[in-house]
Amino acid sequence: RSSNSLGADEDSPMQGAASWSRRTSTQRNSEDTTTMGCSAQPREPARAERTRKTRLPSEEPARDVPREEVTRIDHEDCIPMWWKHMVKENEQKKHKLTAQLHALCKGNIKKIIFAHDTVRVVECLMAMGEEKIKEEIFQELKEDIVEMAKSKYANFFVQKLLRYGSKEQKLHVMKAMQGKVAKLMKHKTAGVVVELAYNDYADAATRNSMVQEFLGPEYRLFKETEVRTVAELIAKHPEKKEDLIKHLGANVDVLVQKGTFNHSLVHTVLHNYLAVTDGKRRADCIESIRDQLIHMLHSRDGAMASLHCLWHGTTKDRKAIIKSLKTYVEKTCHEEFGHLVLMGIFDTVDDTKLVGKAILGEITENFKKIVSDKYGLRVVKYLVGGRNPTYIYPDAVKLLQQGDGNSQSKKDPAVRRKELTEVVAPTVLKWLAEQLQAGLYNPPMTITFTCLLNHLPASEQLSRVWSLLAEEASKPFLQGDDTPNIIEAGASNMLIKKVVLKDKERHAEGHEMFAKVLMSTVDPAGVEA
Repeated sequence: RSSNSLGADEDSPMQGAASWSRRTSTQRNSEDTTTMGCSAQPREPARAERTRKTRLPSEEPARDVPREEVTRIDHEDCIPMWWKHMVKENEQKKHKLTAQLHALCKGNIKKIIFAHDTVRVVECLMAMGEEKIKEEIFQELKEDIVEMAKSKYANFFVQKLLRYGSKEQKLHVMKAMQGKVAKLMKHKTAGVVVELAYNDYADAATRNSMVQEFLGPEYRLFKETEVRTVAELIAKHPEKKEDLIKHLGANVDVLVQKGTFNHSLVHTVLHNYLAVTDGKRRADCIESIRDQLIHMLHSRDGAMASLHCLWHGTTKDRKAIIKSLKTYVEKTCHEEFGHLVLMGIFDTVDDTKLVGKAILGEITENFKKIVSDKYGLRVVKYLVGGRNPTYIYPDAVKLLQQGDGNSQSKKDPAVRRKELTEVVAPTVLKWLAEQLQAGLYNPPMTITFTCLLNHLPASEQLSRVWSLLAEEASKPFLQGDDTPNIIEAGASNMLIKKVVLKDKERHAEGHEMFAKVLMSTVDPAGVEA
């Protein structure tokens, strides 16, 4: 087969490239002759020699092509055919094009899978091909899963195999990684593939196995898939504790040095290590990751590792953690797990001025957005109401109680919370005044109002909010009237009741009582009603 027969189509990309090359060469020769102002005759032999050497395959005369060159040209022909898959008008011809494309590549996929352009052809076949084609490609490449995972370009095919492959093919990828997970996670490219397998496609037993491979050579071969954490494994085999922590710590050091903080598997490993180690080992680990927690706290294990750093870190460590959250506080408030880290900061950091400026400053600037979010509202309620079970989930309280009594927190918790609440009180009360009338008949909103009104410190601004509430309560109540009334609505009625009951504590502390404001606002007719 000649090379001329392979590129005969004038509209093909290869033929277009050849035409452009010829035109450019002609123009350049003409310009050289004109600009230099001399005859081109003496330079003709050299120019002819260069032209002969740089001819494209489509410009060469017909000849017999060796087998190796035929393979190379076939794979170059794969690119324009692959491009046709990207054109929507050829969607109906997808199966036919896929079959033709596979016929060109079949038997030589290993030669093209590691190239930056032709790997896209194989990815296309894996994503769009029929099951028979996918299986044939898999059989041709299944022995090279690990090598492809390490490749800058071929790793994308392994990712496609996990996304579009059959159950058996995905299982083969998982088995190919067994015993090599810890080593692959330290590889910049392969770590992405392992993370995809761990986070999206591995079942619980496989995840436990992958974590245990960081515990040393024994657990690379022999797994206990029913054990979820390293702490449980140590409780089951206490005699192995020192050896397990030693190997786990060695792997953690390498992962930290490599900067692999974006993978949830690394978050799990760090959380397990911080949960079982203590003393200098734990202090060194906290010091090495304290500036990188912002990249971790979005995952469950990353948030748990961050909490361990807060609970057991020094004052310097805590200060570094707070500074690393700069400009990310609002985003952290919206995180499903990250918001727990902010709660941990409120519980542990004694430097309330730093917390007030760095954390609460950003919360007050974006208060309306934060309080309208499910997780942001939990942060506000915890900041103002503390661990009151009416406003905070029991599971969150149980989790945060693990940090109580740590050696680094010296200030009384009540004093710390009072100082933090005073920082946010003006912003919260301003928002309350704006939202009070509209939210009184919204049951979830009344719970938030109750939390804030009963726990904010006494001030003139709070008294003005009470006056607004009293004015709503003093409106005449007419049974059956279409206009909503604060007394008739169950949620707002409960709000008034709980605020009045809180007056006992206010009276004992010598602060103004809401009942007094209410009675001075309601006229005799309103009281009778």
